[in-house]
Amino acid sequence: MMKDILQENLPFFPELDASDQDSLAYFSYTQHFSRNEVVLVPSDPCENLLILLSGRVKSLLVQGRSSLLLYYLNQGDICTLASSPHLFGMSQKITLVSDSESEILKVPATLYSQLCSKYPDMTLYLRRNFMDRFSDILFILQQKAFSSPRQLVASYLYDLSVNCPDSVINVTQETISRETSVARSLVSNILAQFEHEDILKASHGKIKIYNSVKLQSI
Repeated sequence: MMKDILQENLPFFPELDASDQDSLAYFSYTQHFSRNEVVLVPSDPCENLLILLSGRVKSLLVQGRSSLLLYYLNQGDICTLASSPHLFGMSQKITLVSDSESEILKVPATLYSQLCSKYPDMTLYLRRNFMDRFSDILFILQQKAFSSPRQLVASYLYDLSVNCPDSVINVTQETISRETSVARSLVSNILAQFEHEDILKASHGKIKIYNSVKLQSI
C-alpha cells in the first residue's frame, strides 16, 4: 500500500533498488488533518518531506505576530520550503495550515537525503520543486508590492475558488483581510463592488463566485 502511494507521488521511485524502496516505504507514513489544523509551525524541527495526498494546505511566512500567505499546496504538491530546511540551508519560518480536510504523506528527510547521493534524480526532483516554490514567493512579494487592494482581494478569492466545484468559498472578511494585508473595512467595500459587478455574492462567511473569469482578469 505505502509503495503504491510513494510510486504515485514520487516519479523516481520505480528507479530505486528494491531495498531502498522498502526502506522508504517502511519509514514513510500518512497523517490526516482537519480544516484549520496546524500542520507545521516554525518551531517544529520537522524531519520529514511533506507531500499532500488530498485536500489543500496554505503556507504562511511567519515573522513575529505577523504572517504572509505564500502559496497553497494542492494534491500531489511537496513542501520543500517548510520541511527539511537543512537540505537547502534555510532557517525555518514557514507555517503550514490545513485549508480543508487533508491527507499528508510524510517521507523521512534524513533517509531521503542519504539516498540523494546514490540517485541524482532525487536531488534534481527536490531542487526543481524548491525553485518552483521560491518562484511562487517572488511572485507573491511582487504582487504585494505592485497590486492594488482590489487586485489582491480578487487574486486571493480566485485562488481559493479553483478547487471549489460549486464555486462557494468558506471564508470570512477577517480572514481575507489578514491573508491579503488589506484593511477589513476596505475588504468589505471591495466585496460590495464585486457584488455590484455581478462577480460574486458574499454572506455569513461564504462567498459564491458567479464570474471567475472576470475575477481573474482584475
